[in-house]
Amino acid sequence: MSKALRVYDPKSLPVNQSTLEETPLYNKIDVASIVFRQIERTNMSASQGEELFASNVRLLMSHVPSHKRDEILERSEEFTSTSKSLQFKFWCGVPMGTVEHPVNGSPFEIEEEVIDWHKLYEVVLDILEDCGITWKFEKWTVEVGAVEKKKEVPPPTPAFKKKSKIKVQMESFSQEVEKKSKKRKRPCAICGNDIVGRGTSVNYKHRRVHKDKCLDIAKLKWKND
Repeated sequence: MSKALRVYDPKSLPVNQSTLEETPLYNKIDVASIVFRQIERTNMSASQGEELFASNVRLLMSHVPSHKRDEILERSEEFTSTSKSLQFKFWCGVPMGTVEHPVNGSPFEIEEEVIDWHKLYEVVLDILEDCGITWKFEKWTVEVGAVEKKKEVPPPTPAFKKKSKIKVQMESFSQEVEKKSKKRKRPCAICGNDIVGRGTSVNYKHRRVHKDKCLDIAKLKWKND
């Protein structure tokens, strides 16, 4: 026994008229959700055979906006290549000729366009990202002030470690010794050059002379003094 369909008039329903007018009777298709599900299927089929994976890539490609599909074709060099192979003619199920000895044009060379479906899949994902269907990025414009000219940095001042008390005393002692040695310098009575260093000179006849160079000369010169 079939039941007759009853048609209701919206005005006869016990609902406020303004509520009926504001309630949407249909909604837009959520394209992002559809694309997301298809991407999941494509990822799962990647390990289930090339044919299944290729068919899922084609389905995903059909969800690309029409104005963006031309971009995929423009990038065809990224996922297509040409493959050459030999094709045989058959006679009663037996291939004719060999590669070394062709017969009646068999075998003959053919060129086929080969599609790398994994590369095509990457291109499709790039296009979907550009459309804002998958990854979404927000651009922020930050206002910065005028860039100041880089000032010349003065050369670094060398940093000296604080000298220890012993080191200061040693330096002071060495300076005093140097001053005394300078004061003690006097010329040789024979050659006239300064006498430097202890033990390098002697007194002869009350005169200071070089011990090694000038002493013998002094003995000859002043032996009678």
